[in-house]
Amino acid sequence: RDVCLYDSVILMEYLDERFPHPPLLPVYPVSRAHIRLFIQRIQRDWCGIFDTLIEGVSEAKAKKMML
Repeated sequence: RDVCLYDSVILMEYLDERFPHPPLLPVYPVSRAHIRLFIQRIQRDWCGIFDTLIEGVSEAKAKKMML
C-alpha cells in the first residue's frame, strides 16, 4: 500500500519475502548468491551494450565496447 518499488531486483526480493510460496529465488543461500551474481552481471555488462545497440551505434563500435 505504501510501497512504491521500481527496481526489478528489489521488487523480486520483496515479492519473494512477502509471498514466500512458491519462492522466486532458490531456497539455499549459495544458490541465491549465484542468482544475485547473474543479475548483477546482466545489469553491469549486458544492459549498457543493449542500450548502445538500441541507440543505433554501429556493430563495430558495439563489439569494441564488449572487449
